[in-house]
Amino acid sequence: MEFKVKGKVNYLPAATYSWVKGNYAEIDIDTEITAPKKKEINLPEGLYLVTEGQELCELVKKTSGMITGMDSLNIDSKAGDKDRLDNSDEDFAETLANYKKYANAASSGLIDGAIKAAGIKASALIAEKDTKVDEPVKVYYDENVSAVTDQIIYAKEGADINVVQIFSSNDDFDGLFGIRTKVYLEKGAHVKLSRVQLLGRKAIHFDDIAFYEEDNAQGELVQLELGANKAYVGVRTELIGYKADYQNDEAYLCRDDDFLDLNFVTNHSGKKTNCRMDTKGVLMDQSKKTYRGTIDFKEGSANSVGNETEATLLLSPDTVNKTVPLILCHEERVEGNHGATIGKVDEALLFYMKSRGIDEAAAKELMTRARINTVIERLPDEESKGAARHYIKGVFGSEL
Repeated sequence: MEFKVKGKVNYLPAATYSWVKGNYAEIDIDTEITAPKKKEINLPEGLYLVTEGQELCELVKKTSGMITGMDSLNIDSKAGDKDRLDNSDEDFAETLANYKKYANAASSGLIDGAIKAAGIKASALIAEKDTKVDEPVKVYYDENVSAVTDQIIYAKEGADINVVQIFSSNDDFDGLFGIRTKVYLEKGAHVKLSRVQLLGRKAIHFDDIAFYEEDNAQGELVQLELGANKAYVGVRTELIGYKADYQNDEAYLCRDDDFLDLNFVTNHSGKKTNCRMDTKGVLMDQSKKTYRGTIDFKEGSANSVGNETEATLLLSPDTVNKTVPLILCHEERVEGNHGATIGKVDEALLFYMKSRGIDEAAAKELMTRARINTVIERLPDEESKGAARHYIKGVFGSEL
């Protein structure tokens, strides 16, 4: 079957001037895909997988309103919408026209439409009420043919689960692997989702995610984007419930002529909600990367706290890096913090390492590994950590 998607994804909620070219990403994919391989998963008691039937239909309907990060426009915010949409500056008139086009839906629906047009069916991993599983559920996607997966992770009230997913392929795989995931957390539920992307050097990848959290729910996302030549990542999180919490740790490594586009949007709607979004990455050679990180305090989100940071290490003067941290606010009693650091290798540290007999190339390698390893350590199991380290070994030629 054909999977075709062409247009704009990963919109920044507030348009910038067009010369920055950070308002969205262009995507153009037209390829034949196959049905994903059936995953044999050993599920502990309290967890089960649904691939058809009435229960799945009900979950698909319940989560149909969840907007994912790649499709998100987020202009349902009350934080300055009118000023943003009515701005007539010619430098970004086309961008504003696109925002207005999708204003009512707060979503472009581009990925959603492509999935539906291709006839891709969703599956759902369900955790029963109060289910607590200590060991992570592991799912391996070793794909060497183009495929797109649509999944729901649904945690009922009080459930506590850990899901690890690893995406890999042969090094010469030149196809597409895409995945859309909707994570729904009922009251008091906890879901930690870990993703390790280790696709081949010619692959195209997209990872489109939505979190929806009720009262006292806790969502976690640990994500490593280490492979693929072209990758798009979007995550939109809705902190709807009282004291809902979201934690995100992201790491990336871009080399050669890689292209990586990231869009993270966290909406605070409930009172006393909390989020932390930390991203670390390394750019090498002629690679290009755009990061958009938005925290939006909606009206009614009093006493909420949001923090986001991004730290980028540039190992080549030929890289292109764009970082756009953003805080929107329509509530007085909130605390929002954001920051970004973009820099080269610390010359003082480099000098110190040289004085200890470590050459410049090896020193840069060590610093790169150390940065990525801080997120690898957030993975919940040694197997996924080992897979990430082994992949990096192939890039740098030695163990971490």
